[in-house]
Formats: sequence, structure tokens, C-alpha cells
Amino acid sequence: MRVEWNQHFVFRKAEVINNRQAWWIHPRYTDMQRCLDVTNGTSNGGEQLQIWSCHSGWQQQFHVEEAGNGRFRIKPSYNGWCLTANYPTTGDLVPIRQYQCPNWSWSSQEFLLQRA
Repeated sequence: MRVEWNQHFVFRKAEVINNRQAWWIHPRYTDMQRCLDVTNGTSNGGEQLQIWSCHSGWQQQFHVEEAGNGRFRIKPSYNGWCLTANYPTTGDLVPIRQYQCPNWSWSSQEFLLQRA
């Protein structure tokens, strides 16, 4: 599998929220001044994520939890929804959005995290 430079992210500790460590997620190709951000900071289902200037806001802090089999769920810390690869597919240009997490395992909400 070929991994492109724009698919690398750096996780940096943010604050502790609800007794759980929150993380800022930075694209590795930036100077750590850009963060993964929930567009408009909303709790609306289907809201797409974007890369935005870091400002330490709650819409840029995420919890990471184990989902099993070496995979993880990434959740905005303010609403606990799951980041979701919209329309589970192996194709390119699939947007990442936030949706409620079901009680069962849903592969489009599980991410493989590896050290670069």
C-alpha cells in the first residue's frame, strides 16, 4: 500500500476533557499551525471535516478510543460522534464527516493508526 504525504497526521496532546485525553490532529505536511477541524463547529450529523488554522477551540479536539483489531475510533471531544469515511469505499476523494456512533462495529468509522 502506498501512503501519500498528505495522509500523515501528527497527534498532539490537548487538554483532558471528561477525564479523557483529548488530541489535536495536525497534517504532517504543515508547520503544526493547521488542525483537523469540524466545519462550523457544529454537532450536525454529516458535517464534513476540514484543515483549519489552529485556535485551540473545542471543534479541534478529539478523543481516540480502541475499536479492536488494531483499529481506532476518532471522536470530536465535544459531542462524542464518530469520524466517518462517508460512503464506505476503497476509492479516492472520500470525505470524512461526523455521524453518531452505532452500538456495533462499523468499518467506515474505524481507522488504522501507525507510527510513521
